[in-house]
Amino acid sequence: SLVDAVTINTLSDSIYGNLHGQGDCSVPQTLPVGGSYSCLISVAVSGQPGDEITNVVTASGLDDDGQPVSNTDDAMVTINDVPSSIEMVKTANPGTVNEPGGDVTFTFEVMNTSDVDAVTIHSLTDTVFGDLNGQGNCSVPQTIAAKASYSCSITVPISGNAGVVHTNTAAVYGTDDDGNPLSDSDDASVTVNDIP
Repeated sequence: SLVDAVTINTLSDSIYGNLHGQGDCSVPQTLPVGGSYSCLISVAVSGQPGDEITNVVTASGLDDDGQPVSNTDDAMVTINDVPSSIEMVKTANPGTVNEPGGDVTFTFEVMNTSDVDAVTIHSLTDTVFGDLNGQGNCSVPQTIAAKASYSCSITVPISGNAGVVHTNTAAVYGTDDDGNPLSDSDDASVTVNDIP
């Protein structure tokens, strides 16, 4: 208004409702000519990547002649995707066997290094031992929460002549909550020692 003071009696939001008492918002507020009032609320906004959350605030009141006045404005928040990741760590125990060979336990640990998304492991394979599903205590699919891990192992005989280094690589394939593909791999080696 160019000449009238205005008293704001209601301040409401299309998502968060009556703003009076939320954050530092309080009504009624009397605004002099050319004056303004602002307040702040902090709320959690959630959704799926790409969602655009729009809400509309309406301020209503009366000018100093008792005539109703109101206005609205909107704001939008876009939900961004947080990238997901997994890490495969393969270990061999023991790392050496005496000729002609012996049993070695290979452990496969899949860590969900994502900050937010759970990850579903669909495939766990090894370049020498093939599909690990059903071998040892390995089983897929597995769903791993963010910052958690899944581990399994197999025990197999490793043999060869002295000096042979047996190296094989395990690979993991999966998807995050948003359907994005993820993969990683790691290798481990076992050396066959000569018996003195």
